[in-house]
Parts: sequence; C-alpha cells; structure tokens
Amino acid sequence: MGLNRLGRLVGLLLLVHFFLGLAESEEFEPPRVVKMLRDQSSEFSLNDPREQSGHPIEVFEESKTHVGKTLYRGFMLRTLWPSVDDINEKLGKINWSTMCFGFFKGSKWQKGFCLELNSNATFSQISMDFKQDTFILRINEYAIECDWEHRSLEILTFKPFKNRYVLQSYSRINDSDKDIDPFYAQKRDGKRIYMDTINHSVLQDLQDHCYEKGDCQTWADKNGIE
Repeated sequence: MGLNRLGRLVGLLLLVHFFLGLAESEEFEPPRVVKMLRDQSSEFSLNDPREQSGHPIEVFEESKTHVGKTLYRGFMLRTLWPSVDDINEKLGKINWSTMCFGFFKGSKWQKGFCLELNSNATFSQISMDFKQDTFILRINEYAIECDWEHRSLEILTFKPFKNRYVLQSYSRINDSDKDIDPFYAQKRDGKRIYMDTINHSVLQDLQDHCYEKGDCQTWADKNGIE
C-alpha cells in the first residue's frame, strides 16, 4: 500500500474516531489534547529519526471511565515513523514507534510521559486503567526474536500525591506469567519518582539498579547459564 494511500486511510479513521467521541461527550477536545501530547513529544529526549524516515503517521486514542463520581479521560498519541524503501514511496518497515499519554482527572490534566515502543513488535497494546486512588499503565508487546515470538508486558502503577502522581511499582512479565522482573517498588527502593518525570533513561536506570542489587535476574541467571 502506498504511503499517501495509507496516510489518507489513517486520517479518515481518526476523523471518524474524533466525531464519534464528540457525539458522545461535549467535553471531548481532540485539538487541544493532541497539542498537549505533541508538546510532550517535543520534549522527548530520544534521538529524532525524522531525517531518515518517511512521513509520520499519528494515531490518537481515548479511554474514559467513572470512578465513583470522578470522570477519568485518558488520551494517548502514537507516532509511527515508517521507512521508505524505494523511489515510489512504498512503505517498508517501521523505523521508530513512540507513544505519549496523559489524562484528565475531572477537569485537571495530569501530564504523563513519552516512551519508545518496539518498532519490530508483531502486537502492541497499551491500556490505561483507573481505579480508586490508583492509575495503572500496561504496555503489552510481542516480537519475534530468534524465530520465537516473545512477550513483554510492562506494568507501571501510580498513586496520587499532592496533585501529581508517583510511581509505586514497575515490573515486566515475560513469556511466562511466573517470569516477572520486579524492577521497582517504592516501599523497597525508597525513591519518589513523579509520573511526569519518567522517560526511557529513568526506566532503564531502575532496571539496571534491580539487576545490580540482585532483586532481578538476567535471562542467563534464570536459565542457569554461566
């Protein structure tokens, strides 16, 4: 499928999604929210791949739920940077894939963060779950490595603290539900990490610290390989 054709298709899907949301709720404000998420994306510290990639494709998603009398509305902006593999601008693989999110708690905007996703993922699903005094972000991806499809389910749990949200736990479930990497727990590690300060480097540091302390095991350790 040509790049222009795919862009028009994605654009049509987004317009349909916007108008459906607008019909459901007068509070739905896609232009303003998209601008906020794009502003978050502009602060993203990862290397910008735009010089070597095709035109970006944006996918905007909304989720909402009531917890008691409070309405939570979660918004996420995915950006896909496809490579262009020939002069006819046919789509090749995805060079870079990112997501940025945030949510309204009632009328107050809670700034989230941006992360790079697995551009080689065969399946990628991100969910925002709102509970009483708890927000859970799940990033569930499958990717083929060494002719085997592996799962990576990262779970980040947050609690409100003085009008912001603080990370309570960060873990990853691998191919087996029993194969869990408990990268971070606030009670165990004693840090205070605000949701709006998180990026790839912060999460990588938590992973490295977990392995260094011995709270996490490498793949070799789990499989008894020296």
